[in-house]
Amino acid sequence: TYTKESMEDLVGKLGYLQDFLGRRFFLENPSAYVAFQDGDYDEAGFFAELLKRTGAGILLDVNNLYVNLKNLNQDPEDFLRALRPQDVGYFHLAGHSDQGDVLVDTHDQAVPDSVWALFGKAKAYFPNIPAIVEWDGNIPEFPVLLAECEKARRFKASLLTLPIEEKAPEIFEISGGARSNLTNYAKFFDQIVRPFGIDEEGVANLKADRPVPAMTGLKVYNHAYFLRLEEVLIDTFPALAFITEEEGFRYLLTAYLESCPPMGSSLKSVGQNMPDFLKDPTSEVDFDFGVPLLVLGELAALEWARAEAFTASDDGLLALTPEQLREFTPEMWEKARFVRSASVQLVVCSYDVLPVLQTIDKEEIPSPPDAV
Repeated sequence: TYTKESMEDLVGKLGYLQDFLGRRFFLENPSAYVAFQDGDYDEAGFFAELLKRTGAGILLDVNNLYVNLKNLNQDPEDFLRALRPQDVGYFHLAGHSDQGDVLVDTHDQAVPDSVWALFGKAKAYFPNIPAIVEWDGNIPEFPVLLAECEKARRFKASLLTLPIEEKAPEIFEISGGARSNLTNYAKFFDQIVRPFGIDEEGVANLKADRPVPAMTGLKVYNHAYFLRLEEVLIDTFPALAFITEEEGFRYLLTAYLESCPPMGSSLKSVGQNMPDFLKDPTSEVDFDFGVPLLVLGELAALEWARAEAFTASDDGLLALTPEQLREFTPEMWEKARFVRSASVQLVVCSYDVLPVLQTIDKEEIPSPPDAV
Protein backbone atom coordinates (compact mmCIF):
# COMPACT_ATOMS: atom_id res chain seq x y z
CA THR A 1 0.00 0.00 0.00
CA TYR A 2 1.34 3.44 -0.92
CA THR A 3 1.13 4.99 2.56
CA LYS A 4 3.32 7.40 4.51
CA GLU A 5 4.19 4.47 6.75
CA SER A 6 5.55 2.40 3.87
CA MET A 7 7.34 5.49 2.52
CA GLU A 8 9.29 5.97 5.75
CA ASP A 9 10.02 2.26 5.94
CA LEU A 10 11.42 2.13 2.39
CA VAL A 11 13.40 5.36 2.76
CA GLY A 12 15.19 3.86 5.76
CA LYS A 13 15.83 0.51 4.10
CA LEU A 14 17.04 2.02 0.83
CA GLY A 15 19.36 4.36 2.69
CA TYR A 16 20.86 1.44 4.60
CA LEU A 17 21.16 -0.70 1.46
CA GLN A 18 22.86 2.00 -0.61
CA ASP A 19 25.26 2.83 2.20
CA PHE A 20 26.11 -0.85 2.61
CA LEU A 21 26.65 -1.42 -1.12
CA GLY A 22 28.39 1.89 -1.64
CA ARG A 23 26.41 2.48 -4.81
CA ARG A 24 23.07 3.59 -6.13
CA PHE A 25 20.20 1.11 -6.08
CA PHE A 26 17.49 0.83 -8.74
CA LEU A 27 13.93 -0.34 -8.09
CA GLU A 28 11.39 -1.55 -10.64
CA ASN A 29 7.79 -0.42 -10.88
CA PRO A 30 5.65 -3.55 -10.35
CA SER A 31 2.78 -5.01 -12.30
CA ALA A 32 -0.35 -4.98 -10.14
CA TYR A 33 -3.65 -6.85 -10.06
CA VAL A 34 -5.41 -5.25 -7.07
CA ALA A 35 -5.61 -1.73 -5.63
CA PHE A 36 -5.91 -1.04 -1.91
CA GLN A 37 -8.61 1.28 -0.63
CA ASP A 38 -6.24 3.00 1.80
CA GLY A 39 -3.29 5.06 0.61
CA ASP A 40 -1.62 8.44 0.91
CA TYR A 41 -0.14 8.49 -2.62
CA ASP A 42 -0.92 7.29 -6.06
CA GLU A 43 1.80 5.01 -7.47
CA ALA A 44 3.46 7.73 -9.55
CA GLY A 45 3.64 10.16 -6.65
CA PHE A 46 4.96 7.48 -4.33
CA PHE A 47 7.83 6.50 -6.60
CA ALA A 48 8.67 10.12 -7.42
CA GLU A 49 9.00 11.08 -3.75
CA LEU A 50 10.83 7.87 -2.85
CA LEU A 51 13.46 8.40 -5.55
CA LYS A 52 13.85 12.07 -4.67
CA ARG A 53 14.35 11.39 -0.96
CA THR A 54 16.76 8.45 -1.35
CA GLY A 55 18.66 9.24 -4.54
CA ALA A 56 17.76 5.76 -5.80
CA GLY A 57 16.76 5.14 -9.41
CA ILE A 58 14.13 3.19 -11.28
CA LEU A 59 14.20 0.43 -13.87
CA LEU A 60 11.12 1.64 -15.68
CA ASP A 61 9.13 -1.38 -16.86
CA VAL A 62 6.98 -0.18 -19.74
CA ASN A 63 5.07 -3.45 -19.96
CA ASN A 64 4.10 -3.12 -16.29
CA LEU A 65 2.83 0.40 -16.95
CA TYR A 66 0.60 -0.97 -19.71
CA VAL A 67 -0.56 -3.95 -17.63
CA ASN A 68 -1.54 -1.59 -14.80
CA LEU A 69 -3.37 0.66 -17.24
CA LYS A 70 -5.58 -2.21 -18.37
CA ASN A 71 -5.93 -3.94 -14.99
CA LEU A 72 -6.31 -0.96 -12.66
CA ASN A 73 -6.93 2.01 -14.96
CA GLN A 74 -3.67 3.69 -13.93
CA ASP A 75 -2.59 6.30 -16.50
CA PRO A 76 1.03 5.49 -17.53
CA GLU A 77 1.69 9.10 -18.50
CA ASP A 78 1.08 10.15 -14.89
CA PHE A 79 4.08 7.98 -14.09
CA LEU A 80 6.19 9.37 -16.93
CA ARG A 81 5.43 12.98 -15.98
CA ALA A 82 6.18 12.38 -12.30
CA LEU A 83 9.73 11.11 -12.85
CA ARG A 84 12.82 13.24 -13.38
CA PRO A 85 15.32 12.41 -16.15
CA GLN A 86 17.95 11.44 -13.57
CA ASP A 87 15.57 8.94 -11.98
CA VAL A 88 15.44 6.47 -14.89
CA GLY A 89 18.29 4.00 -15.39
CA TYR A 90 16.82 1.50 -17.87
CA PHE A 91 13.61 0.67 -19.66
CA HIS A 92 12.28 -2.86 -19.41
CA LEU A 93 10.24 -4.24 -22.30
CA ALA A 94 8.36 -7.55 -22.23
CA GLY A 95 5.30 -9.40 -23.38
CA HIS A 96 2.30 -10.23 -21.23
CA SER A 97 -0.41 -12.88 -21.21
CA ASP A 98 -3.99 -11.82 -21.94
CA GLN A 99 -6.26 -14.00 -19.79
CA GLY A 100 -9.42 -12.30 -21.05
CA ASP A 101 -10.36 -10.52 -17.83
CA VAL A 102 -6.81 -9.72 -16.70
CA LEU A 103 -3.36 -9.10 -18.18
CA VAL A 104 -0.54 -11.01 -16.46
CA ASP A 105 3.10 -9.95 -16.68
CA THR A 106 4.53 -13.29 -17.88
CA HIS A 107 7.56 -12.35 -20.06
CA ASP A 108 6.81 -15.37 -22.26
CA GLN A 109 6.08 -13.82 -25.66
CA ALA A 110 7.00 -10.98 -27.98
CA VAL A 111 6.51 -7.36 -26.93
CA PRO A 112 3.03 -6.41 -28.23
CA ASP A 113 2.35 -3.33 -30.36
CA SER A 114 0.55 -1.63 -27.46
CA VAL A 115 3.71 -1.78 -25.34
CA TRP A 116 5.89 -0.62 -28.25
CA ALA A 117 3.62 2.39 -28.66
CA LEU A 118 3.90 3.23 -24.97
CA PHE A 119 7.68 2.76 -25.20
CA GLY A 120 7.73 5.36 -27.95
CA LYS A 121 6.04 7.85 -25.61
CA ALA A 122 8.41 6.95 -22.79
CA LYS A 123 11.43 7.53 -25.05
CA ALA A 124 10.12 11.01 -25.77
CA TYR A 125 10.26 11.78 -22.06
CA PHE A 126 13.60 10.05 -21.51
CA PRO A 127 15.34 9.90 -24.90
CA ASN A 128 18.81 8.74 -23.86
CA ILE A 129 17.86 5.79 -21.65
CA PRO A 130 18.80 2.26 -22.84
CA ALA A 131 16.31 -0.61 -22.88
CA ILE A 132 16.32 -4.30 -21.98
CA VAL A 133 13.98 -6.81 -23.62
CA GLU A 134 12.88 -9.44 -21.06
CA TRP A 135 11.82 -12.88 -22.32
CA ASP A 136 11.91 -15.50 -19.54
CA GLY A 137 9.48 -18.23 -20.64
CA ASN A 138 8.72 -20.00 -23.93
CA ILE A 139 12.04 -18.63 -25.16
CA PRO A 140 12.15 -18.66 -28.99
CA GLU A 141 15.05 -19.16 -31.39
CA PHE A 142 17.87 -16.66 -31.05
CA PRO A 143 17.08 -14.75 -34.29
CA VAL A 144 13.63 -13.91 -32.89
CA LEU A 145 15.24 -12.42 -29.78
CA LEU A 146 17.67 -10.44 -31.91
CA ALA A 147 14.77 -9.05 -33.94
CA GLU A 148 13.13 -7.78 -30.73
CA CYS A 149 16.38 -6.08 -29.73
CA GLU A 150 16.72 -4.45 -33.14
CA LYS A 151 13.16 -3.20 -32.90
CA ALA A 152 13.96 -1.57 -29.57
CA ARG A 153 17.03 0.13 -31.06
CA ARG A 154 14.86 1.80 -33.71
CA PHE A 155 12.99 3.77 -31.06
CA LYS A 156 15.25 6.80 -30.89
CA ALA A 157 14.45 10.17 -29.41
CA SER A 158 13.53 11.48 -32.86
CA LEU A 159 10.79 8.90 -33.28
CA LEU A 160 8.24 10.85 -31.26
CA THR A 161 8.27 14.47 -30.23
CA LEU A 162 5.48 14.77 -27.71
CA PRO A 163 4.72 17.92 -25.74
CA ILE A 164 5.81 17.17 -22.18
CA GLU A 165 3.54 18.70 -19.60
CA GLU A 166 5.07 19.56 -16.24
CA LYS A 167 3.00 17.93 -13.55
CA ALA A 168 3.78 17.55 -9.87
CA PRO A 169 3.35 14.09 -8.34
CA GLU A 170 -0.15 13.75 -7.00
CA ILE A 171 -0.49 13.07 -3.28
CA PHE A 172 -3.79 11.88 -1.83
CA GLU A 173 -4.53 12.72 1.79
CA ILE A 174 -6.87 10.21 3.38
CA SER A 175 -9.28 11.58 5.92
CA GLY A 176 -8.25 10.36 9.36
CA GLY A 177 -5.06 8.78 7.99
CA ALA A 178 -4.58 5.63 5.97
CA ARG A 179 -4.91 2.28 7.65
CA SER A 180 -1.69 0.81 8.99
CA ASN A 181 0.41 -0.65 6.23
CA LEU A 182 1.05 -3.66 8.48
CA THR A 183 -2.68 -4.33 8.73
CA ASN A 184 -3.18 -4.14 4.97
CA TYR A 185 -0.13 -6.31 4.31
CA ALA A 186 -1.15 -8.95 6.84
CA LYS A 187 -4.64 -9.34 5.35
CA PHE A 188 -3.31 -9.39 1.81
CA PHE A 189 -0.51 -11.87 2.60
CA ASP A 190 -2.90 -14.20 4.39
CA GLN A 191 -5.01 -14.41 1.24
CA ILE A 192 -2.20 -15.18 -1.18
CA VAL A 193 -0.02 -17.47 0.93
CA ARG A 194 -2.40 -20.40 1.43
CA PRO A 195 -2.94 -22.61 -1.64
CA PHE A 196 -6.16 -21.56 -3.32
CA GLY A 197 -7.50 -20.30 0.02
CA ILE A 198 -9.08 -16.97 -0.97
CA ASP A 199 -12.34 -15.98 0.67
CA GLU A 200 -14.75 -13.09 0.21
CA GLU A 201 -13.42 -11.27 3.26
CA GLY A 202 -10.07 -10.97 1.53
CA VAL A 203 -11.33 -8.28 -0.85
CA ALA A 204 -12.77 -6.06 1.89
CA ASN A 205 -9.82 -3.63 1.83
CA LEU A 206 -9.43 -3.65 -1.97
CA LYS A 207 -10.97 -1.25 -4.48
CA ALA A 208 -13.93 -2.70 -6.34
CA ASP A 209 -14.14 -0.10 -9.14
CA ARG A 210 -11.19 -1.31 -11.24
CA PRO A 211 -11.38 -3.09 -14.62
CA VAL A 212 -10.10 -6.31 -13.01
CA PRO A 213 -12.37 -7.52 -10.18
CA ALA A 214 -10.58 -7.64 -6.84
CA MET A 215 -11.24 -11.36 -6.45
CA THR A 216 -9.69 -12.06 -9.87
CA GLY A 217 -6.64 -10.01 -8.95
CA LEU A 218 -6.21 -11.88 -5.68
CA LYS A 219 -6.33 -15.19 -7.55
CA VAL A 220 -3.52 -14.03 -9.84
CA TYR A 221 -1.31 -13.34 -6.83
CA ASN A 222 -2.39 -16.53 -5.07
CA HIS A 223 -1.72 -18.84 -8.03
CA ALA A 224 1.53 -17.12 -9.00
CA TYR A 225 2.81 -17.33 -5.42
CA PHE A 226 1.94 -21.02 -5.21
CA LEU A 227 3.85 -21.74 -8.43
CA ARG A 228 6.83 -19.75 -7.15
CA LEU A 229 6.83 -21.70 -3.89
CA GLU A 230 6.64 -24.92 -5.88
CA GLU A 231 9.75 -23.87 -7.85
CA VAL A 232 11.60 -23.04 -4.64
CA LEU A 233 10.73 -26.34 -2.95
CA ILE A 234 11.60 -28.41 -6.01
CA ASP A 235 14.95 -26.65 -6.06
CA THR A 236 15.43 -27.32 -2.33
CA PHE A 237 14.13 -30.92 -2.34
CA PRO A 238 14.91 -32.33 -5.82
CA ALA A 239 15.16 -35.92 -4.56
CA LEU A 240 11.86 -35.62 -2.70
CA ALA A 241 10.23 -34.23 -5.85
CA PHE A 242 11.71 -37.11 -7.88
CA ILE A 243 10.41 -39.80 -5.50
CA THR A 244 6.91 -38.35 -5.12
CA GLU A 245 6.57 -37.43 -8.83
CA GLU A 246 4.60 -34.46 -10.14
CA GLU A 247 1.12 -35.32 -8.84
CA GLY A 248 2.37 -36.46 -5.46
CA PHE A 249 4.66 -33.50 -4.96
CA ARG A 250 1.88 -31.05 -5.88
CA TYR A 251 -0.38 -32.77 -3.32
CA LEU A 252 2.41 -32.72 -0.74
CA LEU A 253 3.16 -29.04 -1.39
CA THR A 254 -0.50 -28.09 -0.93
CA ALA A 255 -0.82 -30.04 2.33
CA TYR A 256 2.47 -28.63 3.64
CA LEU A 257 1.61 -25.00 2.88
CA GLU A 258 -1.82 -25.40 4.47
CA SER A 259 -0.15 -26.66 7.64
CA CYS A 260 2.99 -24.48 7.56
CA PRO A 261 2.31 -21.31 5.53
CA PRO A 262 5.44 -19.17 5.05
CA MET A 263 5.32 -16.16 7.32
CA GLY A 264 8.65 -14.46 6.64
CA SER A 265 9.83 -12.20 3.86
CA SER A 266 12.48 -14.62 2.56
CA LEU A 267 11.84 -17.63 0.34
CA LYS A 268 14.96 -19.24 1.75
CA SER A 269 13.12 -20.48 4.83
CA VAL A 270 10.02 -21.82 3.07
CA GLY A 271 11.07 -25.46 3.33
CA GLN A 272 12.49 -25.48 6.86
CA ASN A 273 9.48 -27.30 8.35
CA MET A 274 9.10 -29.88 5.55
CA PRO A 275 11.14 -32.65 7.26
CA ASP A 276 9.23 -32.38 10.54
CA PHE A 277 5.91 -32.15 8.67
CA LEU A 278 6.61 -35.42 6.87
CA LYS A 279 7.88 -37.20 10.00
CA ASP A 280 4.93 -36.05 12.14
CA PRO A 281 2.43 -38.95 12.40
CA THR A 282 -0.41 -36.46 12.97
CA SER A 283 0.16 -34.66 9.64
CA GLU A 284 -2.88 -34.91 7.39
CA VAL A 285 -1.23 -36.55 4.40
CA ASP A 286 -3.50 -39.02 2.58
CA PHE A 287 -1.54 -40.03 -0.50
CA ASP A 288 0.20 -43.28 -1.41
CA PHE A 289 3.79 -42.33 -2.25
CA GLY A 290 4.94 -45.96 -2.33
CA VAL A 291 7.29 -45.42 0.63
CA PRO A 292 6.69 -44.58 4.31
CA LEU A 293 6.36 -40.90 5.14
CA LEU A 294 9.24 -41.31 7.59
CA VAL A 295 11.54 -42.16 4.67
CA LEU A 296 10.41 -39.05 2.83
CA GLY A 297 10.87 -36.98 5.98
CA GLU A 298 14.41 -38.20 6.53
CA LEU A 299 15.27 -37.68 2.88
CA ALA A 300 13.87 -34.14 3.16
CA ALA A 301 15.93 -33.60 6.34
CA LEU A 302 19.07 -34.60 4.48
CA GLU A 303 18.28 -32.27 1.59
CA TRP A 304 17.45 -29.38 3.93
CA ALA A 305 20.73 -29.91 5.78
CA ARG A 306 22.57 -29.83 2.46
CA ALA A 307 20.85 -26.58 1.49
CA GLU A 308 21.65 -25.03 4.88
CA ALA A 309 25.30 -26.08 4.64
CA PHE A 310 25.58 -24.70 1.12
CA THR A 311 24.21 -21.27 2.04
CA ALA A 312 25.87 -21.01 5.47
CA SER A 313 27.87 -17.85 5.99
CA ASP A 314 31.57 -17.95 6.80
CA ASP A 315 31.57 -18.01 10.60
CA GLY A 316 35.33 -17.58 10.91
CA LEU A 317 35.87 -20.93 12.61
CA LEU A 318 39.17 -22.64 11.85
CA ALA A 319 39.10 -26.27 10.76
CA LEU A 320 41.18 -28.62 12.90
CA THR A 321 43.61 -30.89 11.13
CA PRO A 322 44.63 -34.39 12.31
CA GLU A 323 48.09 -33.04 12.99
CA GLN A 324 46.72 -30.40 15.39
CA LEU A 325 44.56 -32.96 17.20
CA ARG A 326 47.58 -35.24 17.73
CA GLU A 327 49.31 -32.40 19.57
CA PHE A 328 46.54 -32.15 22.16
CA THR A 329 47.66 -33.14 25.66
CA PRO A 330 45.24 -34.76 28.14
CA GLU A 331 45.01 -31.41 29.94
CA MET A 332 44.12 -29.65 26.70
CA TRP A 333 41.38 -32.20 25.98
CA GLU A 334 39.79 -31.49 29.36
CA LYS A 335 39.52 -27.78 28.58
CA ALA A 336 38.90 -27.93 24.82
CA ARG A 337 35.56 -26.70 23.49
CA PHE A 338 34.54 -27.66 19.98
CA VAL A 339 32.01 -25.63 18.00
CA ARG A 340 30.34 -27.02 14.92
CA SER A 341 30.46 -24.70 11.91
CA ALA A 342 27.14 -23.73 10.30
CA SER A 343 28.40 -25.43 7.13
CA VAL A 344 28.45 -28.77 8.98
CA GLN A 345 25.02 -30.31 9.53
CA LEU A 346 24.17 -33.37 11.61
CA VAL A 347 21.25 -35.50 10.43
CA VAL A 348 20.11 -38.55 12.41
CA CYS A 349 18.17 -41.08 10.34
CA SER A 350 16.57 -44.45 10.92
CA TYR A 351 16.73 -45.27 7.20
CA ASP A 352 19.82 -45.27 4.99
CA VAL A 353 18.65 -42.39 2.80
CA LEU A 354 22.08 -41.01 1.83
CA PRO A 355 22.56 -43.54 -1.03
CA VAL A 356 19.09 -42.57 -2.29
CA LEU A 357 20.09 -38.90 -2.49
CA GLN A 358 23.44 -39.71 -4.11
CA THR A 359 21.80 -41.94 -6.73
CA ILE A 360 19.19 -39.32 -7.65
CA ASP A 361 21.97 -36.69 -7.87
CA LYS A 362 23.49 -38.89 -10.60
CA GLU A 363 20.08 -38.96 -12.34
CA GLU A 364 19.70 -42.68 -11.72
CA ILE A 365 16.86 -44.70 -10.19
CA PRO A 366 17.48 -45.43 -6.48
CA SER A 367 16.66 -48.59 -4.58
CA PRO A 368 14.43 -48.36 -1.49
CA PRO A 369 16.52 -47.55 1.59
CA ASP A 370 17.14 -50.12 4.33
CA ALA A 371 16.38 -49.47 7.97
CA VAL A 372 19.47 -48.79 10.07
